[in-house]
Amino acid sequence: MIQLYTSQWEVRIHLPGSDIGGFDLRIGRPRKDPEAILRFSENLNREIAKSDLTQVEIASKLGIRQSAVSQWCTGVNMPNRRNLYKLTSLLNTTVEKLTE
Repeated sequence: MIQLYTSQWEVRIHLPGSDIGGFDLRIGRPRKDPEAILRFSENLNREIAKSDLTQVEIASKLGIRQSAVSQWCTGVNMPNRRNLYKLTSLLNTTVEKLTE
């Protein structure tokens, strides 16, 4: 019997095996590198300053909450891939400039 467990953060599949007692495969969210998040927020703040846009304007153009943009700017969180590409287009920059 195969057991499947899912949550917002993890997918776990248990495959029973006769001689080893089973096998667990866990797929979770990747760990975020704090230094990479800090670099991203510094680069993002620099690019926002160049653009003369506010966090509220950026959020409105991306169709997200202003609090999400604030989290990116303060290094609390990073945008998902879709929002990252939308952000680079809006700020007329590249993913490399934001993430290097």
